[in-house]
Amino acid sequence: MKIMINQEAIDFTLESESTCGEVVDQLQNWLKDQDFYINQIQLDNQEYLLYDRKSWQEKSLEELEQLNLNVIDGKQQQLLDLLTLKEYFILFTEAIEQNNPKKIKELTREYSYVKNNISQLLKLNPFIIQAQLFNPMEESGILQGLPTPSSKDDLLQRFKDIINILEGRREEILNPREEGIKTANTLIAMKERLSQIPMLLQENKDREALDLIIVLTELLSRIFRIMGTLSQDQDSQELQIFTHSLKEILKELSQAMEQQDT
Repeated sequence: MKIMINQEAIDFTLESESTCGEVVDQLQNWLKDQDFYINQIQLDNQEYLLYDRKSWQEKSLEELEQLNLNVIDGKQQQLLDLLTLKEYFILFTEAIEQNNPKKIKELTREYSYVKNNISQLLKLNPFIIQAQLFNPMEESGILQGLPTPSSKDDLLQRFKDIINILEGRREEILNPREEGIKTANTLIAMKERLSQIPMLLQENKDREALDLIIVLTELLSRIFRIMGTLSQDQDSQELQIFTHSLKEILKELSQAMEQQDT
C-alpha cells in the first residue's frame, strides 16, 4: 500500500499493522511529536471524516492501494477547530431562531464530540463550561427537539457568548499583538472597578466580587495566552515591550487594590 502525506509519498515500513486504523494511529503519533495533525483521510481517492473512525478504521490494508493524509500544523489545526466550533453554534442559533427541529436534531449528533473537546481547545475549566453552557442546553430540552419557550432567550445569549469567546481565541492567534494591546487597555479601563474587589469582599458582597474576579481572571488568562503566542511568532523585542507594559499595568492595579483594602 502506498502511503502519502499532502500528496507526497513517504517511506513508512509496515510492521504488524493490518488495518487502516492501526497505520493512521502510528502516523498520528509520529506527526504530533512534530506539531502536525491529520485533518483529512483519503483511501483510494475516497475522502473520510477523521472522527468518523467506524467508517474507515477496520479496512484491511490488503484491500487498499493508497492512503493519503492531509496534514496541517498545530496553529492551523487550532484555528480550524475554533472556526468549526464557532460555525456549529452559529448553526444552532439559526436553528433555534427558525424553530427548526429537523436542523436541531442534525446538530445534536455532534453534541458529544463538541462537549468532549471544547474545554481543552479553549483551555477552560470543564466544570465552568459545563455549568455555563452544557447544563443549560440539556435542561432546555434542546437535545430532544426545540428548547422550552422560557429557556430560549437564555440559550441564545449563551450561544452568543460562546461564539464571541471562540472568535476571540481565533483573533488571539491571528493578531496577538493587537489583541494584547486591546486586552491591556481593557484592564486599564476597568482598573477602578477591579480595585473595588477587596472592599466588596469586606462588605460581604460576594456575588459582585466574584463576577469581577472572573473578569480579571479571564483578562489575565488571555494576556498569558497571547504572551505564549508572541514568544513563538514574534521577535523577542516585541515580547519584551509588551511584557514591560503589562508589568506597569499590573503594578497600578495592585496598588489600587491595596489602597481599597486599607
